[in-house]
Amino acid sequence: MMFFSRGSIVFLLRMLSIPLVFAVASNFDCSSIKVGQLEFNFSSVNGNLTIAKNLTTKPSIEEIRYEINPCNPLEKDTSPADEQCTDGTLICRKVVGYRKNTSFVFTVEELAKGAPEINYTKDTTGISELIWKYKGEKIGDKEYLTTITFACSLKNNVPVVESYNSTDLRLTWETPSACAKSSKPSGESSKSGFFSVVGTLLLVGICIYLIGGILFNYFVVGARGLYLIPNLEFWQDFPGNFMALIHRLVTMVSGRRRGGYSSV
Repeated sequence: MMFFSRGSIVFLLRMLSIPLVFAVASNFDCSSIKVGQLEFNFSSVNGNLTIAKNLTTKPSIEEIRYEINPCNPLEKDTSPADEQCTDGTLICRKVVGYRKNTSFVFTVEELAKGAPEINYTKDTTGISELIWKYKGEKIGDKEYLTTITFACSLKNNVPVVESYNSTDLRLTWETPSACAKSSKPSGESSKSGFFSVVGTLLLVGICIYLIGGILFNYFVVGARGLYLIPNLEFWQDFPGNFMALIHRLVTMVSGRRRGGYSSV
């Protein structure tokens, strides 16, 4: 039998997970995201969404605005081209200043472009999460990165900005879309579930039989050594009895076959 160290097993699992991540990223479709045997549908979050936060900076008001569509490039609006992110941007960050009846866009940053790299995990409470990682605009040595953690929830909540440090944006988004569904056919899933339950019950029954029998023989009968095994004589004779049963069945079947013919 071949044994593997814990480190080699972890390394093997990581290597196996690499093609899975790139397969998702290269063929990105929000309505059908598959990770192993799990399937997700993020059609409910496919659309332009704006979240904003106002900061009072006398004598003006500064607004931090995030325009988000995790599935497709943002749609253009009627504002001037230099006040919008370029084509292909999925997450755009704007800093807008307001004073009296005038406004001015100070900053436009393209935080996410192209398909994300997607990973599936679970938090400490067992809630499933999908982590989407995007690469954004690159200016010299500066490259924008965005990480969205989609958490399984009964309600489709508004995304929350956890942090932004001039290049990296982190969002959390609670939505039913992050709740995993098995991509196996229902018949196959039900069959595997049935055999899993039967196997578990059988294993539990064997454990109860062995542990209970050993305790009974030790404390009640006073047996020691091999005699602690419950029904030891039965198990010692079991191989021979089993082979004799097989031989009898084979003889019976072969005898019936010969009996079906008559000599001429």
